[in-house]
Amino acid sequence: MRFALDLVWLDAGGAAIRLDEGVRRVSLRTCLAAHGGVVEVAAGRGAALAAAMSSCIGVDPGERGARPARRAC
Repeated sequence: MRFALDLVWLDAGGAAIRLDEGVRRVSLRTCLAAHGGVVEVAAGRGAALAAAMSSCIGVDPGERGARPARRAC
């Protein structure tokens, strides 16, 4: 690849579960939980795509302080 990419990792249902931003040339990334695959977009556009794909980043209403929860790979 000639330029940096953002990688949006998807679960089996197509929801975004992880975002790797600004991945440079000769880099290797993997996500064992990404049963739905990965979408590669130009650097800087991954966050918008992940949000549009109903990302799993959310708020647990029962948690005190309501912090964002994120699944890890």
